[in-house]
Amino acid sequence: MNATLGKWGNYKMTIETNLHGRVRNTKLPFSNGLLPLFEAVANSIHAIEEANLPTHEQQITVEIIREGQATMDFNQKHKRPGPEAKSEIKAFIVTDNGIGFNDSNMKSFQTLDTDYKVEKGGRGVGRLLWLKAFNNVKIESVYKLENGQQKKRTFSFNVKEGVTEPIVIDTNNSPQGSVVLLDQFEKRYRDTSPKTASIIARDLLEHCLWYFIRPDAVAPSIKVVDDGEVIPLADIFNEQMLADTSQESFTLKDYKFDLIHVKLSPSSTRVHSVGFCAANRVVTRESIKGKLPGLYGDLHDKETGYFVYEAYVSSPLLDELVRPERTGFDIDKEPLPLLSSNELSQKEIS
Repeated sequence: MNATLGKWGNYKMTIETNLHGRVRNTKLPFSNGLLPLFEAVANSIHAIEEANLPTHEQQITVEIIREGQATMDFNQKHKRPGPEAKSEIKAFIVTDNGIGFNDSNMKSFQTLDTDYKVEKGGRGVGRLLWLKAFNNVKIESVYKLENGQQKKRTFSFNVKEGVTEPIVIDTNNSPQGSVVLLDQFEKRYRDTSPKTASIIARDLLEHCLWYFIRPDAVAPSIKVVDDGEVIPLADIFNEQMLADTSQESFTLKDYKFDLIHVKLSPSSTRVHSVGFCAANRVVTRESIKGKLPGLYGDLHDKETGYFVYEAYVSSPLLDELVRPERTGFDIDKEPLPLLSSNELSQKEIS
């Protein structure tokens, strides 16, 4: 028996992954069709943080590609449509000047459920969301080796082929960073997603708001481009914010929570609400309009005048219990029986 155990003690079992099956079992509601795009932007933010760039140099661009426009040819400029009405969205291009797909990042990309970026809230499944809403993803990235030499890595990612064999070449004087093409927007997600650049930019800001309001916040320059229209997220943020955020912490059943209070302009079309955050993203939002006595219309104080109130709740507990797709939390809605009273419910947190 012991000899047998010794023999098998050094055995390592390899479990193969069926990418098609993983994508099929990954949940993405039709109402969250832009979540894969937002996750791509979050990846760009992480790449820029890794690159340690000065604040004024940090750049992320989200380009909307519509029917009638070329998607992406790395050797040609994108074609532009005429002044006619906007056509359907077929793709997005996310460009950043972050650290790029170096060997470590490439290995992480090829490993599902990796914990490579777990300290940043990464779950290693975000790219599966890309394949839920887009039929093909193409990536071109320029990165530096430790000796300063530059490399360019190009590859595709889709359900049929998985990650294609990367093409890696030497390059000189090319800007460091990555270009991610989310191509062939699935009709069922496209039809239920926002159509205009202004709404897409607003929703993107909401998803990445933590990077703008977190303590000592330094968010990169992020802009949404749709033909000739350019919308910097910082402009939307500055238009909506009426005052500096304030923060406090509280404890529920030995779990620590951080709460950020935000005052927004009444013209922002937002309503009084609480956002529950995990992994530096807003995951769910709950309206509190009418749920507190007198809380129906805009609030008012001497400092800012009329405003809309929003709160953002974060906690290591929420980071732990967020679903892999970041569309909700695995938390019971109602309190559990007394014997399990150390477990928190959504009702208690709210």
